[in-house]
Amino acid sequence: MLPTIALDLDGTIVDFYGVRGWLEALRNHDATPYYKAGELLDTDYLNALVELYKAAGGHVCVVSWCSKGNTSKAFYSATQAAKMLWLRKNLPAIEDVRIVEYGTPKYLVVKDVRTTVLFDDEQANRDAFRRAGGCARLPKNLFRFMLAKLAREC
Repeated sequence: MLPTIALDLDGTIVDFYGVRGWLEALRNHDATPYYKAGELLDTDYLNALVELYKAAGGHVCVVSWCSKGNTSKAFYSATQAAKMLWLRKNLPAIEDVRIVEYGTPKYLVVKDVRTTVLFDDEQANRDAFRRAGGCARLPKNLFRFMLAKLAREC
């Protein structure tokens, strides 16, 4: 049985921190950097792998936070909309998207932490996920992990 793969966005798949002026924009409750962000990995390849993973019985989801200090309901909604648009444009193969308040433990957002592998650039998130009984890895290991799991299923 294939484990669920949970993917963080900012800094893992999306080059959000590479957008010029991202921090100032967020402090001004401007979601524009989420629209402008590029890719940190080959999303065409990831889409193909996700489709293969799903065909083999696996599940891939996104678990992402809204921005820190996000106190405005309008900004929260704008952030969610921007992230969803980015995903629909770049990763349409991933249908299960969970964008939650900043700081929400990601192990609380997934269906079963014990059968989920989190890929996240933040060490603290990976550590918390592991303490909760899940598996967590660095983003650079995503393609190799998916290919290895798919090879075992065939």
